[in-house]
Amino acid sequence: MSDSTAAAHYRPEIDALRALAVVAVIVNHFNKDILPSGYLGVDMFFVISGFVITSSLAGRSSQNFGDFLAGFYVRRIKRIIPPLVLFVVLTGALLCLFNPGPGESMRTGVSALFGVSNLYLLKGSTDYFAVAAEINVFTHTWSLGVEEQFYLLFPLLLWWAGVGRVTASRPVRLMWVTGALSLVSLASFIYLYQVSQPTAYFSMPTRFWELAVGSMLFVSMKEFGPHFRLLQTVPAYLLAISLLAVLFTPFQFAVPATVAVVMLTALLIARLGLPNDALGIFTQKWVVNIGLISYSLYLWHWAVLSLSRWTIGIHWWTVPFQVAAMLLLAIASYRYVETPLRRSEWSPLRWRSITYGVSATVCAAGIMTGIFLVRGWLYTGENYMGASLQQENLIEGTSVDQTNCMLAPGNSFTESSFEACHLTARDGKPTIFFVGSSHAMHLAGLGQGLHERGFGVAFMTTQGHNFYPEGGADPETFGFKSTQDRAIFSILESHAVRGSVVVVGNRYFQDGYEKEFVGSYFEGLNAFARRFERKGVTVVHILPLPEFQFHDINQCAHQWFNAGMRRAGICLPKDPLTRLRQSKDVEARSPRSENFLHYDPVKVLCPSGMAECYPVNPTSKLPTFRNGDHLSNYGASLLVDDFIEFIGRHGLLPP
Repeated sequence: MSDSTAAAHYRPEIDALRALAVVAVIVNHFNKDILPSGYLGVDMFFVISGFVITSSLAGRSSQNFGDFLAGFYVRRIKRIIPPLVLFVVLTGALLCLFNPGPGESMRTGVSALFGVSNLYLLKGSTDYFAVAAEINVFTHTWSLGVEEQFYLLFPLLLWWAGVGRVTASRPVRLMWVTGALSLVSLASFIYLYQVSQPTAYFSMPTRFWELAVGSMLFVSMKEFGPHFRLLQTVPAYLLAISLLAVLFTPFQFAVPATVAVVMLTALLIARLGLPNDALGIFTQKWVVNIGLISYSLYLWHWAVLSLSRWTIGIHWWTVPFQVAAMLLLAIASYRYVETPLRRSEWSPLRWRSITYGVSATVCAAGIMTGIFLVRGWLYTGENYMGASLQQENLIEGTSVDQTNCMLAPGNSFTESSFEACHLTARDGKPTIFFVGSSHAMHLAGLGQGLHERGFGVAFMTTQGHNFYPEGGADPETFGFKSTQDRAIFSILESHAVRGSVVVVGNRYFQDGYEKEFVGSYFEGLNAFARRFERKGVTVVHILPLPEFQFHDINQCAHQWFNAGMRRAGICLPKDPLTRLRQSKDVEARSPRSENFLHYDPVKVLCPSGMAECYPVNPTSKLPTFRNGDHLSNYGASLLVDDFIEFIGRHGLLPP
């Protein structure tokens, strides 16, 4: 297709649809509450891409398959690679200034260069909607991976169907094959979204149907054009409003919303293609211009937002500056990289142009590797994860640590493993036994402080498994579901003597809270406590801790580049009222026993209240949490004096 032919077939409303898609994505990424399903703008892009690619190939004539394929890949490389290389290398370098552990992002970026970042994210079972994905500056490149993998398959189908050949053909058979594959793809998407959301979200086979809808739309309009005139009875603005309405759909309706967006996008493309019926907004120059820069804008918007989460945060007052940065970077990329390199002839020989593109990709990957190797020199802040938090879940100078004292599910404690996790008491002090999940093991800092004061300590915990006694009013009938819990109970019966304290630490913010952590659970704990009452052993239950959404404590630590500003949302407790409700619920529903107590660490960790709780101590500026729901050793050590006062107040200290 010559430039003049392309210009004659240019549809500005397609770029206007791209503008709507990219704006929807950006708004959603700024704030999911404003446009809950704005992320479906990516699905709009898929439909548009399928339509435009088929349109482009149908307008070109090739003598043979090699010529057809080479021409297609040269155009795709010139379109995709230059802006992507610039974006990945520059963003990778900027990230290393503010993130001391950029490995996940850098690996995603290198994967993006080769069109497989979606597969890399899928391998890591990445949740696209989680905080960890938001601070990966290359998460959004998954959609490029889907498109590039689609481009490997689809030209074969098009050529087989006769699209792009010199000889005349009617590519109706493309409709049948693509339609059948699309039905399989759609069924896989719907099924896998329920059982493996990352697979449904990131894989090309489950997204094939969206691009194929665009392709089939073009073929249908070409082959059955008169039938599409029936769409003239449907006002274009009605389709546009319906499409916008779907973008406001709550997230829990993601699957039907996805199907609706794909179908409405296809209908709107067809409707806007009918004579004299383009909506005014879809032909406005400024709207079309946003669509023209949509590829570069899509690349750079996420980098601005992700880097902001490491630095100034995202607040109402930062939005104008962040939008301006996105636009300036996108315009510069479009004007000085994307457009000139796409329009220029790299070489008269197509294979050489492809070689140039592949070489640029390999060089960019090498540069990214070099940046990663010198990341320590580039980082401009203090690395709390690398320094203060590198030794966690241990009592220094002893064998009490996570490796020995937090077993994997399925393993059980023995006498020998107990000895490795037990430090004896001095000066007549009692022994404190810590049992439960990792939310008991993260109290190692408390255990170290207690041992330094003469207390004996022992840790017996299981990764990802709550200590869960069963039973009711009769303490003789209670039991345990798991062999791990039975083994821990057996060791406690052997070693817990009069005056000992058993601390139970489990996690509350999880699915099934109402089912697991009220009623029967505390009946079992109470029976467990009464079982030890005759021995003079007290059970202390840790009330729910605050939880946060940050992925790396460096996001919340005081750094020069964030001026100590509180990160909106991620560095404040999520659902503080839920935590308080759970604590009160636990205490209200717990059966009472003289040797069954609740300890609330929040008054120490959040002295100014849950709403102002912060995972970094405001005085020492050291992290009290090492991740969103586990204390650091330093944070746990802050509990020592309060915990000793607590057990003393209940008469658990020797005279």
